[in-house]
Amino acid sequence: MRKVKKPAKELIITGKKGSLFASSPIFKRFKNQEKLVESKTRKLIMENFKRLEKGKEISDKKGKIKIKKAFTGTFGGKHKFLTLRVSASGKEFFVKISSPRKIKENVNALELADRHLSKKGYRVDGFKVKVILPYKAVAYKKIGYLVTDFFKQGEVQQISEMRDAEKIIKCMGKVATELNKFDVFDVLTVNSFYNSKTNTILLFDLIKK
Repeated sequence: MRKVKKPAKELIITGKKGSLFASSPIFKRFKNQEKLVESKTRKLIMENFKRLEKGKEISDKKGKIKIKKAFTGTFGGKHKFLTLRVSASGKEFFVKISSPRKIKENVNALELADRHLSKKGYRVDGFKVKVILPYKAVAYKKIGYLVTDFFKQGEVQQISEMRDAEKIIKCMGKVATELNKFDVFDVLTVNSFYNSKTNTILLFDLIKK
């Protein structure tokens, strides 16, 4: 498994009239190497949004960019979001699409969780516990995007699909209780992963209320 990067304290959020932008040096380097990837990917997503929601895989003409649905969900049964798996230029990312406000909440929650876990040396009840931090968060008009690392199948397991995960779930419960004190929520098995080689629990898609 690739080493989980730590861009959180380097993320910068700016913006006017509700827009936001956050980017880490890691993503900037990738973007500089592949200058047209971001704009092409965003265009493919917007032009094929309904097809992606239905589970269709989309790619550009040269097949260098491939996009498909990872999962969908709601906040409180009302606010919908879509998370995509994007493969581009030999890299793979999760791209979550939601409202700018919710994306900003995601970024804040991930940063708070990482800050808290770092004080504990990223260790809880014998497990390493880390946050999958964002490479980039950006809003275009009324749509927000959150870009994070993607782990290929076989590198990690989604905890909700694991058997004999009682100790992992118990650890996650303890982490959730601690993070709830900072109004950070959604430490759930459906959006968390486990790497057995490094004994690491990876938290993804947290929210701040």
